[in-house]
Amino acid sequence: ITIEDNGLGMTKEELIANLGTIARSGSKEFIKNVSSAGDNSTNVIGQFGVGFYSAFMVGSHVTVLTKSAKPGSTGYVWNSNGADGYDIKEAAGLPRGTRIVIQLKDDALEFCQKDR
Repeated sequence: ITIEDNGLGMTKEELIANLGTIARSGSKEFIKNVSSAGDNSTNVIGQFGVGFYSAFMVGSHVTVLTKSAKPGSTGYVWNSNGADGYDIKEAAGLPRGTRIVIQLKDDALEFCQKDR
């Protein structure tokens, strides 16, 4: 499964910050901001927090190819099997934006079907 955009992309630092921590959803930051504003709406946390790492529920391997829209940016490839950490390498020739490629597990191939 491939998900792709031509948006802002990410720098290496943004890849590490956003994908380097499993299930980083911004939940703690959201609670902090809401609490400091005196809002008691923190019960919504957990409704959206799994995010990116839910790809490993059906995927055996995830690759993220990205290039930031910031001038002079370098492209990067982020790879992980969801169990042994991740690696990041420079990648030449990438367009601005992000492409996420999920290699489906054998028992999840049904999700390639249109009726799923």
